[in-house]
Amino acid sequence: MLCLMILLVGQPAESPKPNSLDPARASAGWIKLFDGQSTYGWKVEGPGRIENGTLILGGDKPSAARSTVAIDRFEYLLEIQGQGGAGCFVRLSDSGPKIWSADQTVNEKFHRSSGRTEDPGCFPRYWEICVPAGGIVRLRSLEVRPWFDSTSDLIHPGSTDGWRIHPDEKYKSRFHFDQAGILTIKDGPGDIQTKKTFGDFVFQGEARTAADHLNSGIFFRCLPGQYQQGYECQIRNQVDGRTGQPIDFGTGGIYRRAAARAIVARDKEWFTVTILARGRQLSTWVDGWMTCDWTDERAPNENARQGYRAMAGAISLQGHDPTTDVSFRNLRARELGDPK
Repeated sequence: MLCLMILLVGQPAESPKPNSLDPARASAGWIKLFDGQSTYGWKVEGPGRIENGTLILGGDKPSAARSTVAIDRFEYLLEIQGQGGAGCFVRLSDSGPKIWSADQTVNEKFHRSSGRTEDPGCFPRYWEICVPAGGIVRLRSLEVRPWFDSTSDLIHPGSTDGWRIHPDEKYKSRFHFDQAGILTIKDGPGDIQTKKTFGDFVFQGEARTAADHLNSGIFFRCLPGQYQQGYECQIRNQVDGRTGQPIDFGTGGIYRRAAARAIVARDKEWFTVTILARGRQLSTWVDGWMTCDWTDERAPNENARQGYRAMAGAISLQGHDPTTDVSFRNLRARELGDPK
């Protein structure tokens, strides 16, 4: 049994230029745990710095890094180099297996490894990097691809099976499921929800807006049967020309809670959204680049609009207004294993 993840919690760089994956790789489900630019998504103790797209840990003092996110089943690709012997290593949290140690590196070349964890009994774990005093570890790349199977699919070609349209005369959105497995939402407002509910989960899917600066969203942990009463992963690809910051929290931002670090997606092109919700930790990626990593510190509440909601809820897709014209495909979601 194998399970991975690593942690660093640094302050996001102001208006970073996204180092996203190419569309084909993002569409295949890969996400970056290290973005090659910052320690966003990690917590580092001891010496650590970024140079030429590489995270360098260690030196005169011990250093350690741990990922802010944990997942249970996935594939991984790791590119790393180290000096200092077996005391420098990468492992899964909670005394999980070692994935790499510095004695595997020859002539200071970067070591490339891959693997997967698919055991249903595997529970979410973090990635950890440990470096003793005098050692050096250089992380160049770490990508993972969450595991899904056919039971994770949310869209069935040409069918509304598994979905519920929110009923009311004031809601104007039109929802069309075509034979290619694409769900298109036009006009608004409106809302369509999954009948299945999700609490701690991983979600992936592709979206495409038909015009510039359209607004939509992917809601989750929603109160079933109520109109968009949950957390929202925003969809809006627009930047403020004066500040360079995303407008209206930006695609991948948690609406009204935490803005996206930058706009990765482009209107009128397919882009991939990943959402990982585990307890209070809510993380998103757009085209494989971590756009938001937020911890909900609010007091518990049944409604995520008013406080922290841990309970499972529906996933819903938003028809925002009369200009809405957005399509979704390859939507899939599954619950994470226990314990937290």
